[in-house]
Amino acid sequence: MDCVSDKGSLHDYLELNTPCFAVQGENIKVLNSPSEFYCCLIDGIMSAKRRIVLSALYLGTGEKEEKLVQCLDEALHRSVVDNRSLDVSILFDYVRGSRGSKNSKTILLPLLKHHDSSAGTNKLEVSFYHTPSLRGAWKQFLPARFNEVIGLNHLKIFIFDDTFIISGANLSTEYFHQRQDRYMQFNNCNLLANHFQTLVKAVSSFSFQLQSDGSLKFSEQCPYHPFNGNYSQFISFANRSLQSLLNPYQSVIASDSNAVIERQPGLFSSVFSSAVYLLQAIGFMKENKNNRDVAFTESNGAPQHRQEHSDPDTFIFPTLQMGIAGVRQDERVTKLLLESFPSKSHVCFTSGYFNITDDYSNAVLSSSANFDILTASPEANGFLGASGFAGNIPAVYIYFTRLFFEQLTKNESQKRIKIWEYMQPQWTYHAKGIWFCEEGQSLPSATMIGSSNFGLRSVNRDLEAQVILITKNRKLMEQLQTEKANLLKWSKPVTPETFAQPRYFVPRWVCYVSNLIKHYF
Repeated sequence: MDCVSDKGSLHDYLELNTPCFAVQGENIKVLNSPSEFYCCLIDGIMSAKRRIVLSALYLGTGEKEEKLVQCLDEALHRSVVDNRSLDVSILFDYVRGSRGSKNSKTILLPLLKHHDSSAGTNKLEVSFYHTPSLRGAWKQFLPARFNEVIGLNHLKIFIFDDTFIISGANLSTEYFHQRQDRYMQFNNCNLLANHFQTLVKAVSSFSFQLQSDGSLKFSEQCPYHPFNGNYSQFISFANRSLQSLLNPYQSVIASDSNAVIERQPGLFSSVFSSAVYLLQAIGFMKENKNNRDVAFTESNGAPQHRQEHSDPDTFIFPTLQMGIAGVRQDERVTKLLLESFPSKSHVCFTSGYFNITDDYSNAVLSSSANFDILTASPEANGFLGASGFAGNIPAVYIYFTRLFFEQLTKNESQKRIKIWEYMQPQWTYHAKGIWFCEEGQSLPSATMIGSSNFGLRSVNRDLEAQVILITKNRKLMEQLQTEKANLLKWSKPVTPETFAQPRYFVPRWVCYVSNLIKHYF
């Protein structure tokens, strides 16, 4: 199912290869600041009664992170007092989460000691994904931090009962304070939350679990160890574990808030104009006007009752990437998306670490759409001031930006494609994603949001998840426009003169090294 020809359309690919969730735009909220994101995490944990899911690269060790763990502790304790069962699933990266003497493992260890899942109705699982690519000599000799370039869990997924948040942010102080990212909250979306909870549990099934004594035990569900076992068998197991998340659902499943769309010939019909050209009028269920009944089900798929259901105005297509295991859904969807934008439409494309793949770069350069490309200035790069080689990483991204700018000049595309650098004082930039506005419209009707930085490591090394959102809900479109405007207001255009500035100086040796290491950034 996860295949498409180079000439295939985005509509065809999504219809055959991805789930589709129909939701009400009024249930979606765009968060605009790190502090708002943090407050939503705390509020979500404190209000959750059935499930909590947290997946990120790592959990920091500062006061805000300690408060987050304290809230988890209180939520678990409260569920015992109330005689409820709370399912808490936490997933981080093994290597990044183990860095230093105080790390994601040590800050979460008291939680496991206080709440033994075997002794009550609550279920608490803290997992750490380890890439199978870090093995042998690489694992033995690569020092801390450097070993993180081999591959990571990069999923940024947060669930509290039927509330789902997707982001590119990690769970550490800088991401709660002055590191700008993107965050989107879906409320009352049970099935969408189920989908991403299933993803986190699937990855946890081939990950390590933290024990109450501080040790890490590899999952009993996977018979193949990630770095001591057979590589091919491990990635085959991972691929099989993720397959159910890649395919379209085959039955109509609806609720008062969201629905999974049945895939049948002629099911999709046009609802909005050239925004839907993007997907050939994707996503709205064509129903008999005299029969608005939809089969309602619980998450187990058993029909419960039938009642009238209002038409949804927003559609969500989740995408997933685990390149080492042959799961390249997100990469294919992103490429087709960039190739599908209509002439004279407007696209904003952003990545905090500008090292987009050749496929994405060629799609932008050959497109007829107008592009604003937003990336971090050297001052807003999260690696600025880092010790050792990491301190030169901003120069690596400057070099990649300059190469792309030279391509624009060569193709005479500077009027159609503009590059901007984010320069909010004292802030770093970590946002990534795409916004689409149809010709003549000022409000975005589609966006792509998630964890991918659109670089070579995103498609080949890391675990990534995103969603495409398409909407005709005006209030949601206004939120997307506000989000984009808030980023661009701190940005300045990149011109030929920009690269002559001292802050854009790239040592010659960095130019040479960048070409060798671009697959790791």
